[in-house]
Order: sequence, then structure tokens, then C-alpha cells
Amino acid sequence: MKIGLQIPRFNWSGGPTNLGTKLAEIARTADEVGFDSIWVMDHFFQLEPMLGNARPGN
Repeated sequence: MKIGLQIPRFNWSGGPTNLGTKLAEIARTADEVGFDSIWVMDHFFQLEPMLGNARPGN
């Protein structure tokens, strides 16, 4: 059996400028403890009902 790690949120301290650094840290840790894959949210514009309109100017 292979186990993957799902990362559904990206609201860590440091804001967007910290995103790459934090994802890399999580990926290294996940690899070290034996996860086979990492999955991230890829439906950004479907979040509107929960988080408001994500499109600039709308």
C-alpha cells in the first residue's frame, strides 16, 4: 500500500512569499517519514463559496 499526503490549505505564517519554502520543508519531512506522494489543492477558483471571490476586480 502506498500512502500520500494531502495538503489542502496554504495559509501558513509568512504569506505567499513563504509558500515555496514551506512546501519544500513539508515535502522533505514527508519523504523522510515514508510518504509516497504529496497532493495539493488545484481548484483555486472553486473555493469562492468558502473564501470569497478570488479573481481580482470582482
